[in-house]
Amino acid sequence: MKKRVMAMLLLCVMAFSLVACGGSSGGSAFAGEWKIESMEAEGMKIEKDMLSMMGMDDISMKITEDGKVTMNMLGEEETIQGKVDGNKLVLEQDGETVNMIIDGGKLVWDMGEEGNMVFTK
Repeated sequence: MKKRVMAMLLLCVMAFSLVACGGSSGGSAFAGEWKIESMEAEGMKIEKDMLSMMGMDDISMKITEDGKVTMNMLGEEETIQGKVDGNKLVLEQDGETVNMIIDGGKLVWDMGEEGNMVFTK
């Protein structure tokens, strides 16, 4: 009887852990609130503490499961519908395309030759 109760308890714990981890469908890897960690521009990397000193540490974005991105940059907020394409989140607005990828648990906003921004949850 004890083994049966223990097996049921273990099964419940395993099932709960699978549900808690969630799947990788849609934009779930992107979903959540992301805050700026660093940025790179003109070959120079600016870390979080320097961004804070410059008053630029409040750059953030919220991404929903379906890829909708609400960006908050220096007090201005804008929402854009994105499209998940593999490990990329692609945003298109006014003829311009922005690619974001997840790399090592960080969200990287690739701005091409202009540099990039790195966000963490």
